Amino acid sequence: MALQNFSYPIRHVILSTATELCLSPYCGRTVGHNGHISECAACPRGYRSDQSSNCVPCNKPLAHYDWMYLAFMALLPVVLHASVIDTIYRHHRLTKCGAYAAQLVSTLLEAALSAVISVFLFRKSGAFNVVSCGVHQLGDWYTWLFNPIPDHAYSIRCTQEVTYPLYSMVFVYYFFSLVFLLVFRAVMSRMIAWDVMTRNVTLAALYEYPVLFVLHAFFAGVLYYNFPYVVLIVAITSSTFQCAVMPNQTIPKLCSGLFGNPHSFIVILLHWTFLAFGVVSVAELWHMPMVLFFLSCIPIPILVYIATIRFTDPAKFSDYLNEQAH
Repeated sequence: MALQNFSYPIRHVILSTATELCLSPYCGRTVGHNGHISECAACPRGYRSDQSSNCVPCNKPLAHYDWMYLAFMALLPVVLHASVIDTIYRHHRLTKCGAYAAQLVSTLLEAALSAVISVFLFRKSGAFNVVSCGVHQLGDWYTWLFNPIPDHAYSIRCTQEVTYPLYSMVFVYYFFSLVFLLVFRAVMSRMIAWDVMTRNVTLAALYEYPVLFVLHAFFAGVLYYNFPYVVLIVAITSSTFQCAVMPNQTIPKLCSGLFGNPHSFIVILLHWTFLAFGVVSVAELWHMPMVLFFLSCIPIPILVYIATIRFTDPAKFSDYLNEQAH
C-alpha cells in the first residue's frame, strides 16, 4: 500500500472566500466528515495549503527536475561507497579482483532494490507513478521556521512535508539501503574472505549513512536548488585531479595513462557521465540545441588540460626558478 494512503481521512471542500486566511502559508484548514471546519494547523500527509488556506491533495506528477534530484540523492551514497571501495582496493585490484567486484556489485544491488521499493511505497494508488505537492520556494523545505505566533503568546504548529514526497522518500531510500547493506554484507562474509579491507569497506559505509541522514535533514532545500552545479563542479574538479596525479606530465604519457589504462578510462567515462547528468538536470531551462551543445562540450576540460600541460606543469616552473637562482 502506498504511503500516501496513510493520510488522515479527509473530505476536501472549497471554503468560502469569507474565511479568514491562516497566518502562515503552510497552515491550512480541513473539513471533517461531519462538515466541521478545523482551525489553522498543519495539513495531513500528502496535502498542502493553497492560496485560500485550504488543505488540498497533492496531485502533481513529479517534474523532470524532481526526478533528477531524487536520482542525485540516490546516487550520492553509491558514488561515495564506490570511491571508498576503489581507494581501499587501489593496490589489490588484480590480486583481490573477486572481492573488489563483489563489493561494487553489492553496492549497485543495494541501491537498485532500495530505489524500486521506495518508488513502490510512494506510488499513487492503482498506478506506478508518484505524485507531488510541488516545490515553490526554499522555505517549502523548512516549514518549521514559519510557525506563526499570534500576539507572541503561543505557537501554531504547522510543520509538515510541503515538498511531499521529495523529503521523506530520500529517508526511506537511505533506510532500505542501510538494511540491504547489512544483509548483503552478512551474506558476502560467507562467500569471500572477510579480511581487513572488506571490513574497512563495510565500516566506511556504515559511517556514511548517518552523515547522509543529517545532510538531507538540514540541507535538503539547499541541495535541491544547487545539486546540478555541485555535480558539475565536483566532476570537473575530480577529473582535473585525476590528470594532475599522473606521474608523467607529458602529452604522450598523459594520453596513454588516461585512455590506455582501463581503470583510468572507466573513471574518465564516469566523470563524463556525471557532467552529462548535471547538464540534463537543468535541461528544462534551455532549448534542445543548447543542451546538445553543452553535452558535446563534456570532454573539453580534460582535452584542455592535456593540450596546455606543457605551459602549466609546476615542475617546469620549479626548474626555471632553480636556473634563475643559480
